[in-house]
Amino acid sequence: MIVRTENGTLAAFPPDPVAAVTFPNPYPFYAHLVAEAPLYRDEALGLWVASSAAAVTAALTRDDLCRVRPAAEPVPRALQGSPAGEIFARLVRMTDGQDRCPFKQAVSATLASVAGSTAAQESHRQAKALAAEIEPGANPAAVSSFAFDLPAYVVLSLLGVPADLLAEAARWAGAFAGCLAPAASPGQIDEGKVAAGQLLFLLRSLLGAPEADQGLLATLSREARRFGREDPDVVVANAVGFLFQAYEATAGLIGNSLLGQHPYSPVR
Repeated sequence: MIVRTENGTLAAFPPDPVAAVTFPNPYPFYAHLVAEAPLYRDEALGLWVASSAAAVTAALTRDDLCRVRPAAEPVPRALQGSPAGEIFARLVRMTDGQDRCPFKQAVSATLASVAGSTAAQESHRQAKALAAEIEPGANPAAVSSFAFDLPAYVVLSLLGVPADLLAEAARWAGAFAGCLAPAASPGQIDEGKVAAGQLLFLLRSLLGAPEADQGLLATLSREARRFGREDPDVVVANAVGFLFQAYEATAGLIGNSLLGQHPYSPVR
């Protein structure tokens, strides 16, 4: 849309803040919101939009009004009573209140314990092994599998999952991530629930193994203990959270990087 700015000039604005993300130059629009509508209700989107620093600060400090989930539905209805719902209910990023703060510190400390060089080395190792296995260079359609499998393999390996279980666990991670999508079909939700149960069983087994003193899973357990939140179920659920939070976003980054070099490779 075309809008007349404060200085009288005409400027092209995106239709709403969500569309602004992909707009060629959204910054005049952002400045307009800060000056003219620092906090407003966008009825078309069905959302409140806070743009000024004061409005954002006020929103983030009002725990009684601005919650992660609706108070009456802390777990999405479709996931309730399932392993997927069990994971969702314990994720630090999906919960509110004072109890989340100590465990959030444990999660942050765990992620900070991974050196960038360690993550890069593991990424290179897994990328080399996956490329040799699925040969995306010879089969462009396999680029999609490579992009989605690589982040799962790396995170699973960093968690301490044995190499012979990576492929199966990566499939579970993909199914679980799929069932959390707002547009997931009933079949995808059912598949994700089963996969969530498999992931819980796998990581609980690893956490309880006498030799399980290495990897992110063990580190998360130790950090949880240090911050006074020694709950194996919460530890395991948030370890699964490491998986699905890295899954699609990293796959998209990999896919876009590969498309930059091979623009005709079909990546979903």
